[in-house]
Formats: sequence, C-alpha cells, structure tokens
Amino acid sequence: MQFIFHIGPPKTGTSAIQYWCETHRDWLLQHKIFYPSHAMDANDISSGNLLSLYSVDCVTGNLELNVSKLEQLRAEAVSLDAEIVLLSSEFFFKRVNELAEHFPTAKFLAYIRFELELLESNYNQAIKRHGRITTFKPPRSPQADSVKFLTRYIDNFGKERFILRPYSETLFKHSNIVSDFLVQILGFTPDQAIVKSRRINRRYSAEGVELKRWFNQFSISKLQEKLDLFLQVIGNESSSYSIIDKGTFEWLKKGYIDELEKFLEKTKVENKDVFLAECKDTKQNSIHIQYIDIFCFSELIRRFIDNEKTNEALLLEFYCTNVSAAVSFVDKVRMEAIYKNLSLKARLKIKRGQNNSTFKFLRSTVLKKSNAYKDEYLAFVGRGLDKLWNNQNQQRVCPQVNLVSHHIPHTTPKEFSLALEYAYGRTHVHHVRSAPKIAALKLGESIWIPAKTHVLHGHFPYHNQQRIFFPNALHVCWVRDPLERLWSYFNEVLIFKRPQLLYKNIVSLSEKQGISTIENLFDAFMLSGEFDFIKSAQSNYITEGGEGRFAFIGSVHNYAEDLPKLEEVIGRKIELSKGNMPPKVVGNKHSYEKNRLILREEYRFIENYM
Repeated sequence: MQFIFHIGPPKTGTSAIQYWCETHRDWLLQHKIFYPSHAMDANDISSGNLLSLYSVDCVTGNLELNVSKLEQLRAEAVSLDAEIVLLSSEFFFKRVNELAEHFPTAKFLAYIRFELELLESNYNQAIKRHGRITTFKPPRSPQADSVKFLTRYIDNFGKERFILRPYSETLFKHSNIVSDFLVQILGFTPDQAIVKSRRINRRYSAEGVELKRWFNQFSISKLQEKLDLFLQVIGNESSSYSIIDKGTFEWLKKGYIDELEKFLEKTKVENKDVFLAECKDTKQNSIHIQYIDIFCFSELIRRFIDNEKTNEALLLEFYCTNVSAAVSFVDKVRMEAIYKNLSLKARLKIKRGQNNSTFKFLRSTVLKKSNAYKDEYLAFVGRGLDKLWNNQNQQRVCPQVNLVSHHIPHTTPKEFSLALEYAYGRTHVHHVRSAPKIAALKLGESIWIPAKTHVLHGHFPYHNQQRIFFPNALHVCWVRDPLERLWSYFNEVLIFKRPQLLYKNIVSLSEKQGISTIENLFDAFMLSGEFDFIKSAQSNYITEGGEGRFAFIGSVHNYAEDLPKLEEVIGRKIELSKGNMPPKVVGNKHSYEKNRLILREEYRFIENYM
C-alpha cells in the first residue's frame, strides 16, 4: 500500500486541494485512493488530515504521532480495497523526518512557490488567522524556509521520495492546482484530470488588511468569522498591491532568485527553467502605505453592518466590550466611527448599559443635533461678523476674557476642552476653530468673539498683542514629548487626509521613495526638510521669550502633579482624569533616538516642563 503525504507548504493552494478532496472522497475511492474525512470551518478551511495521525499529548500538550491511529488507518484502507492512502496537512511539512521513518516507502508531494510572493501572502494570513497587529517587517536576510527544509529532507531521504511541483498558474495542468495535483497522485494524463475547483482562503484588500489588523488588538472571538468572510469578499473587488518598500523588494528578489536557482539545479522539478524565468520576471505591484483613513474605515464598517442582519449585533457587542480599552488617539477615533455607524436602536442599548434612561439619551441626541444646527448657524453668523470686523480693521479689547488656552495640537485630549466648558459654562467658552480667526491671532490681530466669552480655547500660538486685546487673561497650555506628539499628528494627517496639502506631500514622499510601512514613512518624513515647519510646533506656540508670559505650562506626562497647579492658577475645579500619560517609543524602535536628535532643539525648549 502506497502512502502519499501532501505537505504544502503553507500558502501554496493547500486549502483548495483539501476542500476538493474532502468533497470528492467517493470519486477518489473509485480510483483506489483513500482520503480520510476531516472537518472544515465556515470558510471551508481545515487542518486537513492532521488528526488522522496525530493526537494531543495530555501531559505536554504537544501533537504526537499516534501509532494506534496509524494502524486503524491502515485497516480502514484495506477494508475499502484502496491502493493509495492520501493524507494532506501543512502541519506535516515540519514533521517529514518523523513521517519518513515511520513510512519508509511513502512519497511526499510539495509545491514550490517563489518566496517573494510568499512573504506578502504569509503576512496576509497572519492578519487573517493569527491575530497579528504589527505592520509588515521584511526578513533580515533572503532565505526561504520552504527551500531550507526541503533541501534538508532531500539530503536525508533522497530526491526520489519527493514530488516537487512549481506553484504557478501558467504551469498547473489546465491552469488549475487540483488538476495538477491529481495528475501527480493518479498518474492521469492531463486530459483525464479536468476538474473544477474553487478558490479558498482568499486574500484581503489592502484596506481590509488594515481594518482587520486594527481589530486584532481587541477581543474579537465572536466577530472573527463574520468579519473574515466579509473581508474575503471585499478582497475580490480589489486590485493587486504590495506592502514591501521598493528598495527592499529588489534586494529580496535578487537573494531569493539566487537561492531558488541553486535549489532547482539539485532537484527534479518539471518546467523548472520556465518557473525560474517567471520568478526572475516578477514585477512589484503598486505600493500601498500600511494605514487606513477614517473615511475608508467607516465605509467598510457600514458595508459590514449591511452585509448580514447579525453583524450589527456582533459589532455592538465588540464596541461595548472594548471601547474602554481604546486609549490612543487613533483607537478612539475608530471606536467613535463604529459608534456613529450603529443604528439608533443599537446606540440606545449602549446607553442603557451605561445606566442612562432611554428618554435622557433621546433628549441628549435631539439636543446634540439642535446644538449642531445652532453651532452651524452661529458659525455662519460668526464668519459674517469676522468678515465685517476685518473689513473695518478694528481692534477690540475684551476685558471679560480671563483665560486664554493655547491648545498645541496632540497634547491635551479632547476631554480638556469639555472640562473647561464644565468649569466655566458652555456659553462662556469660545472655541477658536476657523482658519481666519486662527491666522488673525497668530499675526497679533484682534478677532470678534461673543460678549459672554470668559475663556478662549483653540489651536493658535501666543502673541504679545494678545495681552492688549485680553488684558485680564491668564495664558495657559500643555506640552508633550515632541516625538510622541509629532507621531500622533502624523497619524492624524493620514487618517483624516488633512491638511490636504500636507497629506498629499506625505503620500508623494511615499511614492517617490517607494515606502509602504507607516513607520518607515515617518522616518523619511523626519529626515525631509520639506516638513521642518511642523516639527517645532510647541516652541512656535509658546514662542521664544513668551514662556515668561504664561501663567501655567503643564506636561501631559505629569497630569497628577500639574492639574492641581492649573486649578490653583485659575481658581476653578477641572473635572479631568489625573492619570499621567507615560512617554512611549513611537515609529521604528531602531530610529527612535535618531529622530529625537532631529528634534533636539524642541526637546531643549520644553525640557523644563517635561
């Protein structure tokens, strides 16, 4: 009796072969081939015949070859009058030494795929099935595991025991991997092995990978299956892409070609010259930066909810379970996007869980919409008054303003502005959001503000003229680790695609240098003099010599100590979490110190407050 082990390796069409064999066991048996049955998941993916031979050791928890299962398998094959026992599992690829000894006449069938293709396919699989949350990182050297292991096996057991096939659609029999597989195990002529097969375990789109990579950091056990199926369908609609930097791609390609050429010289592989030529002709697909903007994120969430009735309930449970774990700026923005795409009924359930009555939630929802319309109307009126004010070239003194809060982007959280509203009253806090007002304050010009304004808060720097317009105001601001703040701002630009010109320039930098990972793009951004104007935002906001005019400058990394100082300065209670924000390594760890050195002047300027 002949044993044939299909050993993969991973990402070489194994799922498609196993699905066909499992659903055509009777057909195989008619041709004297026994293929033991195995389970498949909702994606029609399985571990193949792994458990037909192996069992979990109750002591070590490891998978061990089970001799009794082996004997049972032989007996069943004999009873079915089978001449060949066919077993398929990618797990077998790392157990060939063991299997070759227990089955001295067995043959091993493997497909050889160009490692450069495998790199991106394996990364996609790690995101899909294994919960990976980090961006793609290339190997330190171009050495293919599949080639390394196959070389050892052939040296140990002889090349006559291995059936090696090139993984190439143009070289498959009938351009079909199942047909190609059957020709090898049955000895059919190609015309006898014309079968139909379906694609299993399809690739995600570039955006789908980023969506799933973000979800992987949370608990998604109940969401996993539905999200995976949805993203596979979406992947069918997308074009090919690459996540390897251009320079790295060319370096890896040369190394893998050299390795493959040496391997093929020593082994018996049909059409190996054609296969090698195809590998040498491999062209890189368009490079995709590894991030997903908020508009695409929201669109995918919306489509996922609409895809199946049960999906919204799963997403609702995910939100309720994980929203408190969203700490970073990016995580909070994406959680908010999920919340906004839920139906009103689903959001009511969230509010009930927060001990809010349905009436209160509906009332707050109506008020929010009312306030939104009111704010929109006031903004419209404000723009008109700003225009009139600027045309008259007037300068207005506002003695009622007693606090000017200079919000340096990506220092204090959104909750700080809400805390100011709580401390002073919503109508007494004026948020400077419009570009003309920000530009005017930056240039030391006056702006129109409502008569009730006691607090001015917004993204505008200090200017000495502001002391004339707001003579009774205290000036305050918060600072943050410069590199960490810049990394956060860099992510915001990519997520929201604004400011539009800055976003386009960053994307253009990626295209010019062929960069795919957001960490490498950040390094290039740091080295480019084109973006120097935003690298010193904190010193630009406080201004040289202006720090002496501030009543308070606090560090977000010392909230616990600095928040009481602010309360003492303004004479009011600030309802805000007093937990410190610890500095963290951002971007690539290996370039962290180098990037800090680029910002040395910024670090020097704020070191007294850190």
